Amino acid sequence: MHYENIIADGEYPRMIDTETLVTLSGYKNISLKENVHNFARDNVLSTSFLPIKNKRNVMDVDLCGLSGGNLKSQKMKEYDIENYGTDQMKLVRKYICQQMEQTNIPKMNGEQVNILAWREQLIEGFEDAMNIFYKNKEQLSECIAKSDIKYSHQRQLFRNTYSYAKFLQTGCYPTYLTSLEQRKKLFEKMRNSGNIKNQRVEHEISLLMEGCIPAYYSMFEERTLYSNGKVIQTEFFNQSGNETVTYKISSLSPETIRLQKHIINLSYMTLIKDIIKKPADIGNSAEYYENFMQGAKSIFDNISKNILIDPDSEKQDLYIIRLGDHCQSLQGLDMSLYEGGGLIWSMYCYARETENNQLMKQCLALLESAEDKQDKMAVLESTSVYAGIGSAVYILFNIYMDTGDPKYYKLCEKYLRKISERLDTIESIDYMHGISGYVVLLSKMLEKEKHDYLLRIFEKSCEILCNLMKCYRTETAGIAHGSSGVALALSFLVKHTCDRSYLKSIEKILCDEKNYVEKDNMFWCRGTAGSALAKAQILKNLKDMCNDSIYLNIKKEFDKEIGLLLEYRSGENDNLCLCHGLYGYYDVMNSIICNEKEILTEHISKALIRKMEVVKDRLIKITEKRLWLTSDYMLETFMLGSSGPAYAMLRMHHNKYPSILSLDII
Repeated sequence: MHYENIIADGEYPRMIDTETLVTLSGYKNISLKENVHNFARDNVLSTSFLPIKNKRNVMDVDLCGLSGGNLKSQKMKEYDIENYGTDQMKLVRKYICQQMEQTNIPKMNGEQVNILAWREQLIEGFEDAMNIFYKNKEQLSECIAKSDIKYSHQRQLFRNTYSYAKFLQTGCYPTYLTSLEQRKKLFEKMRNSGNIKNQRVEHEISLLMEGCIPAYYSMFEERTLYSNGKVIQTEFFNQSGNETVTYKISSLSPETIRLQKHIINLSYMTLIKDIIKKPADIGNSAEYYENFMQGAKSIFDNISKNILIDPDSEKQDLYIIRLGDHCQSLQGLDMSLYEGGGLIWSMYCYARETENNQLMKQCLALLESAEDKQDKMAVLESTSVYAGIGSAVYILFNIYMDTGDPKYYKLCEKYLRKISERLDTIESIDYMHGISGYVVLLSKMLEKEKHDYLLRIFEKSCEILCNLMKCYRTETAGIAHGSSGVALALSFLVKHTCDRSYLKSIEKILCDEKNYVEKDNMFWCRGTAGSALAKAQILKNLKDMCNDSIYLNIKKEFDKEIGLLLEYRSGENDNLCLCHGLYGYYDVMNSIICNEKEILTEHISKALIRKMEVVKDRLIKITEKRLWLTSDYMLETFMLGSSGPAYAMLRMHHNKYPSILSLDII
């Protein structure tokens, strides 16, 4: 049901070209499972009807039936002729950029309908139709058994026609037409590590060599793969069409319908431009919790319901929305602390606290799946501690410290080696994405485990930090991207080397930072809370020089920031997330009172505890499950979504769980 196979006819969608209606399951073990609703590949996304944007997907053009036809790619290139019909004519490769005729898009009074405005109606129609099938499962099975479908064949798509066409179009250029070897080499690109000796791929390549687009089909009650009346491979499929349809009908349940509705909502979220914004008022959608463990339970229960499994490998995954600069993308879990990795760790800690062994196993299975995907990526996206390789190190080391299982330390070492290989490429100095985050993280790991390899990487990180400091100029405030995060890293150099020469640098950049402070920003990312958290740790690291004038000046500024945090009155419409919201503001105070209490006066300690009680009471009353996201959409990732506040709630209940905001170790 991609954009070419569904068209608008007035108010009705018309499906055409329904030869792929029965797509055979690729699973081997579905017969061993009964009424399973959450198989990874059996969901509404497989129809191609819904929008899917995935940062890691090579096919980054919009082909979906709901909004598709905009073939504008930042990854896929095609050949084009420049200066056609002139003596300057030449062949060039350009990113695909064309707008197809969108006959699939409904219009009202000649204007294209905003599909976001009709989300609720679409989901309501989907639910009504699914309930008809669910309530009449036996009748539906009987209807299929009596129909002529048993004598028919159904096309099986292994690649879309567009991909085949682009291969053939490319194969028409002189390079490939004048050399049989080059032409074969072009089509051999269809092979990968999983299909090297696959009979179908052999057949595909032979047809493309002849200039034909491959087409395959199956018979409804057979497992054989056919093409053009010929058997390509017997027992190619694990199930026949009949077996696949029978399984899918039997697995229909209210839980199936709920999960599919959730996935439809996720696909819609990829279309929203400003997904995080403050509403005019909290309305009637607030969730009121008796206590914070109830709040954490509500959030994690909702997340765990959406876990997907692969019945063959038993791997588990979870669809999440990752935020980008201009849009969101829908994909499986990653290891990023900011998004998927933070979600896994927070839910693992919740399962540990509640002694939910099944959920703990699920979290470790999710971690294994995310790590496997991270490991197979050709180019790791980032060296960041919060959104790159460093996230894998942080999570795996904490799991190792908690379980004592050496396999997690071995995995952690694998990513430490990747970091070691790329340390020299790090050009950013900040705490969130740059070298300062590594200095802090590796230092805290060394406090738990004295490994020589870990020490060497830490020393190399310190060397890079010192080199970057030579040309560092303060340009923003806060722990994440400002001088507070850099000063924190420098304080660990002082602590581990006893070299006081770094004190002047710490004093200078913290002084310069005051020119960039946003007075009304009380939160972790760029605000006063993050700066106070950094200074609290700096003072703790420098406690042996508590009579030094630089120490006293930092303490004076820290006391001012604590005063501002104590005075802050949250508004009804403040964001609730960890990064730049109220839960981050609270979690910072919680971290300071738990980890850096020794630098606080008794008066300040009591004032912070009183303030935390006030904020806790306030948060119980205003916590909204959608966390201020557009409309009723739910973001479940860590720093910007619901799992971060759920983790803060867990830490309110028991502070033994480490603060991710300060990269603490369990």
